[in-house]
Amino acid sequence: MLSVMGYVCVFSFGMILTMGIYSIFLNRMTWTNKFSAHLIKLRCATACLTMAIGFKLIGE
Repeated sequence: MLSVMGYVCVFSFGMILTMGIYSIFLNRMTWTNKFSAHLIKLRCATACLTMAIGFKLIGE
């Protein structure tokens, strides 16, 4: 039970940190408009990575 709570806490902290960095990155990229065409691909990659981490945690 304790290990499950540890996984949940680490996952939650990691997601908060990742989404914070991701939002800063997106704000900087949209200001320059150089990479605005790649933002959809970046969002899809982030969603896939999040799902992969979630399935990995559920499977263990």
